Amino acid sequence: MASRFRSISIAIVFLMTIGSTEIAHSQLWPFAIGARPAAPAPLACLGTSNPNERTVENQLVNPARGSFAWAWRQPATLANYTRACQAERLAAQRAVAPINNGNLGVARTVAAFHQAGLSRACIRAAIVSRANDNIPLNRVNRKVCTPTMRELDTTPCMTENYVNYTHFTINSAVRCMSSPGNEINPDILFGMINNESAFMGFVQYSGGVGLMQLTSVAAREVFNDGQAGRAHLDEMMSRPQKRAFCDPFRHLISEVPERADLNNCAWFGMNNGVPRNVIAGVALLSFYLKTMKEHIESKGISRSHRNFQLIAEQLALVAYNAGPNAARLVLDKLGAGATARSSDPALLIRNGATRWARNTYLTDIRSHAADVPNRPASCWETP
Repeated sequence: MASRFRSISIAIVFLMTIGSTEIAHSQLWPFAIGARPAAPAPLACLGTSNPNERTVENQLVNPARGSFAWAWRQPATLANYTRACQAERLAAQRAVAPINNGNLGVARTVAAFHQAGLSRACIRAAIVSRANDNIPLNRVNRKVCTPTMRELDTTPCMTENYVNYTHFTINSAVRCMSSPGNEINPDILFGMINNESAFMGFVQYSGGVGLMQLTSVAAREVFNDGQAGRAHLDEMMSRPQKRAFCDPFRHLISEVPERADLNNCAWFGMNNGVPRNVIAGVALLSFYLKTMKEHIESKGISRSHRNFQLIAEQLALVAYNAGPNAARLVLDKLGAGATARSSDPALLIRNGATRWARNTYLTDIRSHAADVPNRPASCWETP
């Protein structure tokens, strides 16, 4: 009897002990008293993605410790990011120089342009509508980073976790690579990524890889020492006020894989591949914006011209697609005749805007963006 009493007492003390700890708030508590723990309901897949292929979601729910995806889940990372956004907004609000954003047809201040990010609603709408032939999925390779690197013949399940991760990663890169006078227009960025990959980080198509459809040439420009793109990246990341945005990417830049082939997890895997892909693509767009503005100014067109930002953005997109020399050639060809006929260099812009509108790549960007249902009219987002 005494032995049985001791056994019952020990059991009660054990249950009271674990009940007083945080274990009682986990699924171990019902298991401890004999109940079967309920498995959490899996998040629903967006669009018509394959509900049976959960590799991407599993990588986000169970990220590799020490990876970008793991850090993204930590409250300290999100809190630092939020504080940095708020501090940047307050600092930028002191600026009053107007910037004309021709894409929206309204004048925005440096404050709004400087810290604006790409809205989550736009990213989500693009992912949900990815069946609208924004990307011909029947003609692309899809790879999810499993140990065997198996290729998928269907689109994997993409959940709200994927939207959140993509949103945080892109906007961290945007705010890291933006600066007064060289801001990244969220609407331009949305159109570019939507056209390149429809925000699906696992696609490989026509030589491009991942979310930004990064090519080996583009990767070398951004990551190799001695390249102008790498110098731009280093300069942008060296600013102390941008540490909260740039720091999460530093180890991804210093640990660039030696493999020239981009078809590996280091460039499109959820843990580190997606953020490495994103920082490279956003840095490249930022670099092209800077160089195209300098080239436009070399033609005698002032930054104060009402269409300066619009034309610089269009040229940067051409450069992202076909290289900076192709973009410069466009402006050079348009400029030769107009400069000879008029002393007003603004004619270069007015004449050029019409011809750029017929550029196939730019036309694709506009048409694919228009094909995204339920997309907000503007993809600008301020924290």
